Amino acid sequence: MTFDLKISPPLCILVLTGSLLSAHFAWAESATLAGAQQQAQQLKLANDAQWQALLHYHNQRSLVTDEAFFFHPHGAEDKDAELKATLAAFFQTTPEDDNSAQCRFPARFAWLQHHLKLPIPPHRCEKLQNWLKNLAVTSISLVFPVAYLNNPASMFGHSFLRLDSTESELMAWTVNYAAETQQQQGVAFALKGLFGGYQGQFTLAPYYVLLKEYADLESRDMWEYRLNFSPAEQQRLLLHLWEVQTAHFDYYFINKNCSFQVLSLLNVARPGLNLTEQFQWDAIPADTVRAVTTVPNLLQAAHYRPALASQLVSQAQALDSAQQTLAKALAQGTLLPDDATMQALPVATQAQVLEVAFSYLSYLNASKIKHKQALDGKLAYALLTARSVLPTTAREEKTPIPLFRPDQGHAGNRLQLAGGYDGNAPYTQLGFRWSYHDLTDPAAGFVQGAEVEFFKPTLRYYPQQQRVQVEQFDFITINSMPSRTGFIQPFSWQVSLGMNRQRFPARERAVVGALKMGGGVSYEIDAQTLLSTAALGSLLVSDKFNQNTAVGLGGTVYAQHDFSSRWRGAAEATVLHYLQGITQTTYRYAIFQRVTLSANHAVVLKLGRGNEFDQAAFDAQLAWQFYF
Repeated sequence: MTFDLKISPPLCILVLTGSLLSAHFAWAESATLAGAQQQAQQLKLANDAQWQALLHYHNQRSLVTDEAFFFHPHGAEDKDAELKATLAAFFQTTPEDDNSAQCRFPARFAWLQHHLKLPIPPHRCEKLQNWLKNLAVTSISLVFPVAYLNNPASMFGHSFLRLDSTESELMAWTVNYAAETQQQQGVAFALKGLFGGYQGQFTLAPYYVLLKEYADLESRDMWEYRLNFSPAEQQRLLLHLWEVQTAHFDYYFINKNCSFQVLSLLNVARPGLNLTEQFQWDAIPADTVRAVTTVPNLLQAAHYRPALASQLVSQAQALDSAQQTLAKALAQGTLLPDDATMQALPVATQAQVLEVAFSYLSYLNASKIKHKQALDGKLAYALLTARSVLPTTAREEKTPIPLFRPDQGHAGNRLQLAGGYDGNAPYTQLGFRWSYHDLTDPAAGFVQGAEVEFFKPTLRYYPQQQRVQVEQFDFITINSMPSRTGFIQPFSWQVSLGMNRQRFPARERAVVGALKMGGGVSYEIDAQTLLSTAALGSLLVSDKFNQNTAVGLGGTVYAQHDFSSRWRGAAEATVLHYLQGITQTTYRYAIFQRVTLSANHAVVLKLGRGNEFDQAAFDAQLAWQFYF
């Protein structure tokens, strides 16, 4: 059965008239400042996530510290008052120039215009239009420089945006957020960075400038993540970038850092992302990249750009040891390209040796630039000239792309649940680590031989004694074991500071403050095996020692082998002889096996034996580690 609904002409006219009147009254309501403010209040625009993103609100307050960024005196903490004041500024009759409210805050104007249909003609804003024209953005990429040799602190990383255009990627502009430190170094630098002693600001620079800094001078591989933003979303981000170019923020290394602020720009581009809400206490750059790549339909493509050092290592692997020696001599200027030794090689091999020599010279020059040393361009010219006269094309040795991207590694925080035996009694253990990575963690997405950990407390429960105690509290542990090659020869180093329990006579396990430092060398035996050795110094603090301190010297040997991408085995032996505070030689040797269950789950078995300040004892532990 069907029904026909018929509307009489008078009724139809009445309905149409009502619709037109409704639209007219809505327009009329926003045609005046008071009407627009009332309509904004009715729509609750001040509580809209996009308005708060435009103001950089986080935890009910703006992170911007510049008064000029706000129209209301209390706009930094009163988003409703700032919205009303912003509307008032847009309704003011001002000359149509680049200093008008519209031209200073085009993203705010576009958003309010979209919601309120303001009866205000848009200004030309010539400076803004010229700026957008010069950028000519066609896509936006998130760039993440990974850790670089001999600086595990860089594992926290850095991230910035690249504004791609039809020009070469090297000429593209980048959006970088950094603290204004005035080149300050040392303890004051660290403390100010941790506690908001610096101001941060967005800056623009050509991509080739940052590539030289990160990929060449610091030997950091780059990952470029092209984002799937529509033209409208790109425009929204650019208009807001114009608004914050001169704005300042309080900079905090732990949470309100470069990567956090980059996320705040992405929030503006696509309303509803709310990326910064995930990072209340810390914002580790690798975790922020992971937050971006896990958003559905946000990542378009990922591209790996190897550092100068990575390219050199790959090129050198195509040469035998004698040919590598020739390449080094050419780069160091102790051998000329027309030497008889070079001429005796096949032409194709000569080309390869010369190309490796030039890459090595570029690497050496990058180090000189970093240390502000003078360069000699004659040697580079001689190598390029010699290569250009050879009629052959050398085989290109492409740098292999890592199996896993940094965003595919485990999360930074770790929870550990373990059971074991410490030589006296069984125990269960609960551990937490704020960040970031150690050698027992799943290796996917991380640099081999580098670990950095902060804030790692551990509790133990002994069921036989029904006793709970703090087993250790590590404040910081850094271990850098970059492998040495024929061309790149960094030193390994390590430092740790914390408190832990150690065995003393009568089965006493007392709390000891410990500072350890060391340096040595590491070698990659093959792609799966790393060997490292180092000299160690140890300073212990406890009332168990004479004058409450003990000083020891010794060494350590560490070896690890990856049986597969999910299974790692390792062994370590350490000897320390204490000379002051107590006369004793301590040692410990241990093995561990780690099996990765998934990116954020692993099982670790540790077996060891050692003596501290008592008789030697055996210990064992089986742990489940969860990353979040």
